[in-house]
Amino acid sequence: MSAQPGIILTEKKMGFMLQTADECIEDLVAHVQRSPKPFHVADLGVAFGYTSKVLLKAGATVMASDLAESHLMALYSSVS
Repeated sequence: MSAQPGIILTEKKMGFMLQTADECIEDLVAHVQRSPKPFHVADLGVAFGYTSKVLLKAGATVMASDLAESHLMALYSSVS
């Protein structure tokens, strides 16, 4: 798979991360925004964390998980 606009290949080129919110993510963000806080979300297989960042901006507390530690470190540095 080659990179396309809106898609970032993962570090080992075995997967990819979308850089756009689809209808499912938009619905989840709307739910987070109208829900009492704290609102906890587990984001599994985060890659570089696009969805995690969107959910954090919406007010969620996010537990991010990925098999590649480098992906988690990239996410952490981008939000700290």
